[in-house]
Amino acid sequence: MNWGTAMKPLLPHPCEQRDGRHAMPACRTAAAIMALVLLAACEQNSFVPPPPPKVDVAAPVQRPVTRYLETTGNTASVKTVDLVARVQGFLQSIEYQDGSFVKEGTTLFTIEPETYQLKLEQAQAAESGAQASVKQTEADFKRQFDLVSRQAVSQAALDNSTPHATTPRPTCIRPKSTPRSPRARATGPNT
Repeated sequence: MNWGTAMKPLLPHPCEQRDGRHAMPACRTAAAIMALVLLAACEQNSFVPPPPPKVDVAAPVQRPVTRYLETTGNTASVKTVDLVARVQGFLQSIEYQDGSFVKEGTTLFTIEPETYQLKLEQAQAAESGAQASVKQTEADFKRQFDLVSRQAVSQAALDNSTPHATTPRPTCIRPKSTPRSPRARATGPNT
């Protein structure tokens, strides 16, 4: 039976027994030669310590030292003023610097005048309407009085127009003044 070359036994290792002889001394010799070659290829390690650090030396000096303490904290002013607006509106300008001294009567803020200008115009229109109503009522009363004196109308027509004429005049009628832009002014001793 021929099994071919696949079934042939492997060659024995050189360090194993062959024909009753030991190949061990040859393996040991080869290993020793390899170790010598590897050791000869390594460089020699030569450690060189770093030089000592340089240290500055000074003679001690004796002098007075001011003691102080650093801490965190808050500061507060001795005098303070709360600025509160008397009217509503948006600020147009700020006329002072924080922390600066101001005198009484100094303008601190200027409020946008558009809303107050509109209110002024509305009040002036209401005043003009009230004045026209007063003139109309007075004219009606005078006309009715003249007609009653000529006996062209009855006394009842005069009586109907009398309550309108005897009512007090509107309080909005006052001397003309120039409108000003709303401003916040400094007042009082703490400003």
